Amino acid sequence: MCNTMNTQAQTAYKTVEGYTACVSKKYINDMIAYSNQKDYDAIQVLLDAGVCLVIAEGITVYLMDSSWGLVEIRPKGMTDTVWTVREAIKQ
Repeated sequence: MCNTMNTQAQTAYKTVEGYTACVSKKYINDMIAYSNQKDYDAIQVLLDAGVCLVIAEGITVYLMDSSWGLVEIRPKGMTDTVWTVREAIKQ
C-alpha cells in the first residue's frame, strides 16, 4: 500500500504570553493599528466580538503561513487557524 501523504514532520512552536491573535489577517492588521493609536476602545470591540483573543502562553502551534511579520498558526489538535505577530511564537 502506497502512502501518498506528506510524512515530513512540521516544526512545532509555543505561544508567548501577552500577544493577541485574530481570525483573519485583516483583523490582526486592525488590532495592530488600534494598538499603535492607543485606541483601547476599538481593541475591546474586536475582543468582545470574538474576532480577536489574547493568546495563552505555552500552547503548541504549527506555522501555516507568514506574511510581513505576521504568522498564521494552528493549535495542535485543532483545525481552525488564527493570525498573530511573529514575536508571539517561539521554538
